[in-house]
Amino acid sequence: MGRGGNVGGTTVSPGAGTGNIVSPTPAPPPKPSTNKGIAMMDGSDADTVRVLSPEEQKRADMQTKLHPSILKVIDWLKAPKAGALSDEAKFVRDGKAEIQIFLTEKSDVTMAELKKLGFEVVLDPKTAKMVIGRLPIDKLAALAELKFVRYVSPQMSN
Repeated sequence: MGRGGNVGGTTVSPGAGTGNIVSPTPAPPPKPSTNKGIAMMDGSDADTVRVLSPEEQKRADMQTKLHPSILKVIDWLKAPKAGALSDEAKFVRDGKAEIQIFLTEKSDVTMAELKKLGFEVVLDPKTAKMVIGRLPIDKLAALAELKFVRYVSPQMSN
């Protein structure tokens, strides 16, 4: 009886009288993509992907960090001729948004960065990585760009 071995990347096992059973070596994993943009499936063909433009990437990042009501305020600022803010924007008073900011880290440095944007702290629970306060609505988009900001939602008060 013959012995098994490896021939040209293929494992060869001794057969049971009729020949050898061959099992191929698995293919190496695909190389990771070096593209930093998010690939989106194009609706026209399931195999087609496209890379987001920097502006589309920025919008996608904002959508992951900002509550939809806050995104509507940012969009409204880009086209204020569209009329008054909707009822969804009840968290905006006197040009400032009352918001909750959830942080990846909470330090003196992160709090200083928020205050530099114009954030006014209303509540700063010491045991949570979040703060509640007010921010001028024209600074909401800049808030989403801060690396330590995980999520921003409206703070609704009665």
